[in-house]
Amino acid sequence: MSVKNELLDKAVDKIRAKFGDEAIMRGVFANSDLKPILGGYPDDEHPGISSIL
Repeated sequence: MSVKNELLDKAVDKIRAKFGDEAIMRGVFANSDLKPILGGYPDDEHPGISSIL
């Protein structure tokens, strides 16, 4: 990963920490019912992720 990408990732992380996970997202998700943090899958339909705790 380049230094520019690392700095960008850190800046995005800081903004999300301060303003919430959906403060920065891809434009395709802006007016959509899809959740950007889950890669566009609804919370209950995210494949491959389950909890057995």
